[in-house]
Amino acid sequence: MRVLFTALVPSHFTPMVPLCWALRAAGHQVVVIGQADVATAALGAGLPARQLGEDDNLTRRLSRPGAVRKDHLRSPDAPEWAEAGLRWERRVAGYLEEFRTVARAWRPDLIVTDPVEFGGQLVAAALGVPVVVHRYGPEQFSTVLQRRATIALQGLAGELGVPRLPAPDLILDPTPASMQAAGHDPAAPIRFVPYNGTARLEDWTLDPPSRRRICLCLGMLGSRSLETGTGLPEEFASVLDLIGDRPGTEAVFVLPSRFHSALPQLPETVRLVGETPLDQFLAGCTAVVHHGGAGTTMTALSFGLPQLVLPPDDPLLTYSAHLVEKCGAGRTAAGPADLDTALTAVLDSADLRAGARDLRDEIDRMPEPAAVIRLLAALPG
Repeated sequence: MRVLFTALVPSHFTPMVPLCWALRAAGHQVVVIGQADVATAALGAGLPARQLGEDDNLTRRLSRPGAVRKDHLRSPDAPEWAEAGLRWERRVAGYLEEFRTVARAWRPDLIVTDPVEFGGQLVAAALGVPVVVHRYGPEQFSTVLQRRATIALQGLAGELGVPRLPAPDLILDPTPASMQAAGHDPAAPIRFVPYNGTARLEDWTLDPPSRRRICLCLGMLGSRSLETGTGLPEEFASVLDLIGDRPGTEAVFVLPSRFHSALPQLPETVRLVGETPLDQFLAGCTAVVHHGGAGTTMTALSFGLPQLVLPPDDPLLTYSAHLVEKCGAGRTAAGPADLDTALTAVLDSADLRAGARDLRDEIDRMPEPAAVIRLLAALPG
């Protein structure tokens, strides 16, 4: 098979990388098409890639549901949906013809896309090939977004000569069943294999820590306050101070290097590192403190680590936090006064450690990417 992969952002693409590798190892051809940072991520994973359009971060931000809140999932007439639809249409229209031209020249037998890169679904329909949606982790939006996008992108579908945005021929989901959102369209399970990019293996990742080690990660959306110049989120600054005051504890703070100069002085027990793949060192950690991103959540779960999730005011991230707590694999904090209690729980609670290990075991029982290839090969072309 010739399989074309596409994604909106790198964090949606990296969960697909193990499937890309499995396909290539089985003798299939793979190419990745996306905007500059997605193409760069694919090249870093050893995969052939083609960049679409200019490096324009704005077009990706235009794809987000914006002010659509959880209560609007049940309100199809909420005005925010129309606004989101206009953003999706503007973004996809900016590269759709180039995408179709490149895809037609490469002649895929199948297109695999993340749940919100709707251009991949439209191009699959235009080429008459099956389309597979590969979810990226715990979330509650993809099913309702698919239905709303079918309405919003009707005009673009017509320009391509197809009746509508097609429903996926198959949905793959790495989220364990116990964390699945109610009302989601059914999906085939695929084991989450942690891949967080590549980097030089540092000496400190090889030595077992002499103290309990906590991983802190802000992620792409969690770093938004640093990008806007407002500084480190208050909850993370407080957690860093708590770690500094806690005997027998250290932390590895993973943060893009461009933000390091904006940080206040950190406790001596905090190691600040740049773009370091989490799967390099989580095996030596006791817990993970993060912003609620699906990739960080799933990576921590795949190592069986309890989590303290401190999401910004974003429905995509607060939902991950809710699920982690609901499944007994971690905690959120009710406010600044609750941070110390929550941090103590993820470090010391036997129940939270057991809950995290249970989810890890559930992930390990899911079909590995190589086993899913037969489902892809069976799709009618």
